[in-house]
Amino acid sequence: PDNACYVIYPSYNSINLNRSSISKEEKNIVLFLIDATWPCSKSMLLQSQNLDALEKVSFTHNKVSAFDFKKQPKDYCLSTMESTLCVLELLNNHQDENLDKEKLDNFLQPFEKMVEYQISCV
Repeated sequence: PDNACYVIYPSYNSINLNRSSISKEEKNIVLFLIDATWPCSKSMLLQSQNLDALEKVSFTHNKVSAFDFKKQPKDYCLSTMESTLCVLELLNNHQDENLDKEKLDNFLQPFEKMVEYQISCV
């Protein structure tokens, strides 16, 4: 009862963080992120009544995924790490989070190194 739980997933009914805050007075915000391929994450939502019952949270952006060694299904699709950064930045904008800008600026560094390594192995 102390938590307001959401799943980050695009949906027509989702709360778009670009336009709205998800802050609930005196409740902890709990965000579930599905770390999977797009088809697998959709399947997880369909098969899990618990996940599917949660309100969906989404965001809009104009970024292009840096996940160069893997093709995204649509131009607007990002990796889990890139999506997490977008969400954290928006939560910061709404003051639902209080994260240092320098930490956010460096957030993708491990992801970028992983992509660089994967490309070097090809």
